[in-house]
Amino acid sequence: MGGHAGNLFQTGLDVSATLARYDRPTGPYNSTYISVGHGVGRMWYVSGDYSNSLSVIRFLRSDGVVIETRPWTRRFSGSANGTLSRQFSLMMVVDYTQDEGLDEIRLLTGLTYRLR
Repeated sequence: MGGHAGNLFQTGLDVSATLARYDRPTGPYNSTYISVGHGVGRMWYVSGDYSNSLSVIRFLRSDGVVIETRPWTRRFSGSANGTLSRQFSLMMVVDYTQDEGLDEIRLLTGLTYRLR
């Protein structure tokens, strides 16, 4: 179950949320995801995400997908996307993942050049 509301109550906030519950023969998969985003000025869009789950999906090289059941996993993320000019845009992401045995912080950034 999930939903999305753009410009929620005329506040300029974009809100998305999903709640997933799957029962599999190997055990349940439960997940919650919430995202809130907002345009800042004419050139930037910032968003914050939160998710938690009782399983983690891990992708293997060519072997496929493995679902690891864990007691819990929690993820907080923030991103900013900005248009620098007609041809350049910048993306920045900070991602913090936490579970029973791991705390991980990822910082990602990228620059896009438009050929047209």
